[in-house]
This record gives sequence, structure tokens and C-alpha cells, in this order.
Amino acid sequence: MSPEICNKTKYDGCATDIWASGILLFNMLFGHLPFKATSESELFRKISKGVFKMPQLNEAGIFESYPKIEEA
Repeated sequence: MSPEICNKTKYDGCATDIWASGILLFNMLFGHLPFKATSESELFRKISKGVFKMPQLNEAGIFESYPKIEEA
């Protein structure tokens, strides 16, 4: 869920879809979701504040699979 939905505020469907696409990309690159919590309320708080650890791209082994990315 996007931060706007977690906060129960008005949201733009297109912007929410783009946010969700970013979450999917993160999951595809790193193999896990960016937000982890032990309760729903903690999860919503982290999503609303954008609290997550951004792994290094080389931790995901991306450069081994696609060596030309590092050159860009």
C-alpha cells in the first residue's frame, strides 16, 4: 500500500501505481520487500515515513548477471 493509502488520505491512482511499481522493482532486484515490520501498525508507520534500508546494487548480484549496467 502506498503512503497515502496507509494514512487514509486522498490519493492519485496513477501515482499510487507508480509507487507500487517501485516496490515490485525493489522486490525483483533484491528478493525481499523494502518494508519489514512485526505488526500492521508498525508497517504502516514505516511506509508512511519511508523507513527502509536501501541495499547496495552489488549486494543483489545484479552486476554479475548484467555486467553492462555497471558501465552505464
